[in-house]
Amino acid sequence: MNEIHDVLLNDNKIIQNKILNFQTKIFKIEDEHRIELKVYQAKIRSSEYEQQLAIDDLLDKGQNKQTEEDEYNRDEIENYNSYKAKLIQKYTSLDTNNQEQIRKVKEDED
Repeated sequence: MNEIHDVLLNDNKIIQNKILNFQTKIFKIEDEHRIELKVYQAKIRSSEYEQQLAIDDLLDKGQNKQTEEDEYNRDEIENYNSYKAKLIQKYTSLDTNNQEQIRKVKEDED
């Protein structure tokens, strides 16, 4: 009877040790998993931050290009308007001169 008790007690200790070893493995795996999750979450935050920086940079570049384009267009419009004003002035002057010549010719004919 004592032998059976000793065998069962020994088996019980072996099983308890196996359970403790298994629990230790489980805790270790859980800790490793938590660490992997934290690393993964940090990578995600880093990627999101880099993505936001890239978006901000792209928006800034786009705004700068838009400003440059607006300035170029404004300058071009001013140049064309100036050129147009000069042409109008030139042709108005020519027209005035022509009108005077026509009047002089008419006066001379009379």
